[in-house]
Amino acid sequence: MPEQIDRARHSERFEATSGVVIWAALLVALFIPIDLLGEARPGFMSRGAWAVYDGFMHGFQAVAVAIPILARAKFLTLKALAVAFVAGMALDLDHFVLAESVSLADAIAITQRPPTHSLAFAAAVGAVTLLWVRRPLMAWIVTASLAAHVLRDASTWVTPWLNPFRCSTISPVAYYVGIAALAVVPAFVFNYFARRSRERSQALAESEARTN
Repeated sequence: MPEQIDRARHSERFEATSGVVIWAALLVALFIPIDLLGEARPGFMSRGAWAVYDGFMHGFQAVAVAIPILARAKFLTLKALAVAFVAGMALDLDHFVLAESVSLADAIAITQRPPTHSLAFAAAVGAVTLLWVRRPLMAWIVTASLAAHVLRDASTWVTPWLNPFRCSTISPVAYYVGIAALAVVPAFVFNYFARRSRERSQALAESEARTN
């Protein structure tokens, strides 16, 4: 019986791990052509249309990054996915702030990305979210969504992604490794602590059973 339980646990662990890794690989494979299309900007697409397309792709990517941890936490709801989507898009509001205009044309005409396009800002917003909603999972979703946006932008144009330190761009490889890590690492961490919690609960139950 104990051997069967151990085999079941190993099988469950393998399935969870392989599922997350496969999802990360699919995420990268999906966004390579999406990013190439966005970078090339087809002739039939105006700058305004391209900006809208790019914003939606940021939101879509944030959702894809959030799905593994939401699935492992059994919190894969439309509300959680909507939070990821909005957070992934919302960072570009700082373009309007820097341009001091509500015009899309002015926002996309700025010559540099705003200082809030940084990982430090993503972490700060995540910390504020945690203090506000008191839900670590949602705080992480916001942080990861903003971080994925920053990494994607940094792979195409000068972006202060490591602000306040001097930085410019990152390689496409670093970008894809980064978004894969944002999707994979939290799910692995959640799996680890969930497993430890189950093991402690089982050990406690067995101890109580022996005592009785």
